[in-house]
Amino acid sequence: MTDLTEDFELLKNSKKALRILNSIKEHDYSPGNEKKKFDLFMIYLYGKDNVTANYRQAILWLKKIHSDDPKVKMLLGEAYYHEGLYYSKLPEQNSNTIDKMIRCFYESAEKKYIPAIKKLEAIAEKGNVEVMLFLAREYRFFNNFEAQKYWYQKAANAGNTGAKRWLGDYYRKSEPELAIQWYRKAAEDGDSSAKAMLGEYYFYGKIVPQDYKKAMELLLDSAKNGNEKSQRLIGDMFFFGLGVEVDYEKAVKWYEEAAIWSPGYWVDFEAVYKLAVIYFFGIGVEKDLQKADRWFENLASNLGNKSIFNWGKISDIKQELISIFDPSLDLTENYHTADKFRLENT
Repeated sequence: MTDLTEDFELLKNSKKALRILNSIKEHDYSPGNEKKKFDLFMIYLYGKDNVTANYRQAILWLKKIHSDDPKVKMLLGEAYYHEGLYYSKLPEQNSNTIDKMIRCFYESAEKKYIPAIKKLEAIAEKGNVEVMLFLAREYRFFNNFEAQKYWYQKAANAGNTGAKRWLGDYYRKSEPELAIQWYRKAAEDGDSSAKAMLGEYYFYGKIVPQDYKKAMELLLDSAKNGNEKSQRLIGDMFFFGLGVEVDYEKAVKWYEEAAIWSPGYWVDFEAVYKLAVIYFFGIGVEKDLQKADRWFENLASNLGNKSIFNWGKISDIKQELISIFDPSLDLTENYHTADKFRLENT
């Protein structure tokens, strides 16, 4: 399509308004007619050639143009801004107009149109958290991680919970102490994923002192919301008596929660393996080879050739587990041996 905006400066002084008005065909989408619509939009936007500025008419004509040009979308956003300024005098209070303006800038920015991104940055700097988050996500596609961090930081400082959790994830490997600070802030806001991460730190005693009581409090919330790793860790706490009384029934319940797919979460295959081993040896539960087989098959069908747990090796794995099982040891000791085998072979 013809570049509708190529005569931008010339159109500010156009003298073709009446002729355009008389010849325009609204539903003719030929490039020439689309150009006329754009000309008319510009005339109404700037109020040239004895035509009074009329922002609503400007918007009307630009919306009739069939174009995916990001510059056109940005100009539509600017027209919404002028409409809000003209009719309300305080566009920031005209939420409907401002929302339309921002959406137009979004569509333009998503096509990596830099002027639209600059417009959004100016809006975000005035405190619009939604735009801050949009920019943070958008800069990821530019591989500009410093800019991404900058906008998440701004959003977090403005109180956005998701941004706080993102910063926790961002600093987790490079600055774990700082990561914990952000996870804690997000957890205090009630963020379930942040509670899961913070609970894991307390479970393993990473950076913070090991505290199974705190771990349980934090993990329980995220586990009830479907976080499969939290469910498995709670299963471990009941299975091994970490901060709680040993309760194999509850351990199996939580392992099964982690091993069964739920919307928005993955299956925890470590929990699947643990269930297979528990039923295979009868550790804390009645030995049940049929249930063990079902969990082994679950591993094979989901992991396939990515690990030792593929269809062709399930019988070999069972034989290996039998060979390393020591009847003179406590059942949980045998469980640890079986888990060591998993870690060494995956």
